[in-house]
Amino acid sequence: MHLKEQLDVYWKPYTKVKIIRSGVRFGLIRARLLGYQYATASIITFLDAHIEVTRGWLVKLLCLC
Repeated sequence: MHLKEQLDVYWKPYTKVKIIRSGVRFGLIRARLLGYQYATASIITFLDAHIEVTRGWLVKLLCLC
């Protein structure tokens, strides 16, 4: 099974997750912009793989306390 198929199988139970594929290779910024174009939420975040969040991190970031 290829990585693409493994990713589809892993995320299939999560109905709020949608995988977008461009068909051509993009850099990181263009890939994020593509994701932004397809986003439907009023707030979206992009986190790098090395980011570790803690409980309540989003509330503090958005100043919704």
